[in-house]
Amino acid sequence: MILDDHVLPRAEENDPSVGFQALGGSTGTGSQHSNDHFPLPSDWQELLDKYFHTTHSWLPIAEKHELLKISYSLRAIEAPATGHTTSSRGDNAFLAAAFAYVIQREQKDVGGTRNEELLRLSTFAIDLLDFPGDSNEPGHVRALLLLTLAQIDNNKWDQAWRTVGRAVYMMVSLLDINDAMTMSSAEEGHKRTLLGCFAMEALVATRLKRRTYLSYADVQTLGLLSTNTVEEWEPWQSSTGPGTDGIQTALGRVVSLFNHFMRLAAMMHELQLDTGNAKTQDSAVRFGNWKGQLQQTYAMSLSPHSSPQLLNLSTAVTTMQIMVETQITTQLSPTTLNELSVLVETLEHQVSSDKALTSSLVPSTIDLYLSLIEDSLIQQGSDQASGTQDQIVHILSSIKRLRSVKMEIGGRSRTGERLAADSLAGASVVSSNSGQPQPNNVVAETASLQPPSIEHGIWNVDDDDMLFDTMATLDSTNWIDNLPDFVRGLGSVRTASPDLQALIDGAF
Repeated sequence: MILDDHVLPRAEENDPSVGFQALGGSTGTGSQHSNDHFPLPSDWQELLDKYFHTTHSWLPIAEKHELLKISYSLRAIEAPATGHTTSSRGDNAFLAAAFAYVIQREQKDVGGTRNEELLRLSTFAIDLLDFPGDSNEPGHVRALLLLTLAQIDNNKWDQAWRTVGRAVYMMVSLLDINDAMTMSSAEEGHKRTLLGCFAMEALVATRLKRRTYLSYADVQTLGLLSTNTVEEWEPWQSSTGPGTDGIQTALGRVVSLFNHFMRLAAMMHELQLDTGNAKTQDSAVRFGNWKGQLQQTYAMSLSPHSSPQLLNLSTAVTTMQIMVETQITTQLSPTTLNELSVLVETLEHQVSSDKALTSSLVPSTIDLYLSLIEDSLIQQGSDQASGTQDQIVHILSSIKRLRSVKMEIGGRSRTGERLAADSLAGASVVSSNSGQPQPNNVVAETASLQPPSIEHGIWNVDDDDMLFDTMATLDSTNWIDNLPDFVRGLGSVRTASPDLQALIDGAF
């Protein structure tokens, strides 16, 4: 289907699931909130700490002080005596999405005690994304990236693909990626956001075997993040929160591990799309050289108390190693089998712990890596790895089961009820205009209640393909000739690619 990738479907106006109307929320017109700000949750400082600890640690799409600034700006509005500063709509959308994402993952107050707050935060974030005539800001992009994570958490990959596509379009309308001077001089916040777009787009594209809009060449032009920052040298404590003590303290290395993650995400996507033994061999050589350099710099060994940033990168490295070996040979090396065994053991410890924060310390990307490992093993039919494959399936089911069980604490039945997680299950990044795609519009929709990590996604995108079917009828020659204008209407500014297959696969 032409331009399926990254083009936003239209929501049917008569679909009762569209919007938060059933739960008293916004219809996605942006009129629900007359103010740009929202009341901070009573535990907003704790929520920020959890966000920094569990999500920012492996996906630093903004500098920590930016979220602190937004939070204290809103706090100043509530308590004028502290002084009044302002934050933008994009900033507030980002902060609300961060709070909502943390609450949804943690389900701190099970049994419905935070349902209303979760609904309020997610609806507010969606309304700001959908505000008519509002100019795009990095904060809007960051909110969309968190929305993508929420959809990944619930195995909604097609929705995640469209959502991250919108984030990419929005970001390249803010930062001209074709201008090397602009890219090289971009401020730190813009760099982090664009790199976050690249990472998330590459990962989702790897899972779906699709081409990306951003390339690693764009990352090289932009430049990686400077490690001369406090965030790089902050200590990491393996446990935080009321009533818990730090089990282990180590150097966080948030920025440098993220920089390595950028390169690995690019190689993983490249290998997934490579066809032919020669290309696979080239990918294997590049990865081998990169891995050797990485191991000289970092001790990549995992432990039950590994940080999310180390867990994310180490799991990705093991995944890439398995993908390389299974594409070249049907046998996994003893070293790789040992790495996978350690990884499985670490994840089993993470998901089986009783501690409130533990499950959220497993990044959203882990399910993706495990699915890629499983696919690689199944496709090759390696007898040697069959037992390991069973372990992988066990870990996947354990993660889902743990999250589902946490939703049922207190004997609360899910049947016929809308739990807090479903307030996020409806947010949709689609056009609210039935005639034309509008990148600045977001429609929220709610899904019928099921265990959120298994059946229904967070912030789902409507599956209506009418827009795609309409574009598929366009004359291909005229469409290609007019591509820059069409793409510019979606917020993209890149020159049209001469590769027709790339265009069909969505690499515009």
